Amino acid sequence: MKAGQGLKKSLATQKRRRKMTHIHTNMCKNPNPMCKNQKHIDMLEKFYNNIVESLKRAASEVLTNSPKQKHNAPGWNKDVREKHKAARQAYLYWIDNHKPKSGPLFDIMKNVKKSSNMH
Repeated sequence: MKAGQGLKKSLATQKRRRKMTHIHTNMCKNPNPMCKNQKHIDMLEKFYNNIVESLKRAASEVLTNSPKQKHNAPGWNKDVREKHKAARQAYLYWIDNHKPKSGPLFDIMKNVKKSSNMH
């Protein structure tokens, strides 16, 4: 990011927030959900579209479309990948040994399962 771009982005965000607040505070004060005032309908539609666009932008910043990835998993990182790999190997070893219900392999699986469920 070039010098000054962060400030410009921050100012643009503040401007959008002020605009959204203005739209919200100028909406219909009538509690009737079936308001037919076209100005109010247009403002609500614009407000809705702004929310949808904001969500789309946020999602596109978080989720990447890498051709190497079959799907995106927010929060997935190298640490999680390593723990998942170890858990998967332990699980496959347990399966290869006919899913013992006791003994050292059972204890390993129990501990792996317990540690993977902790958040």
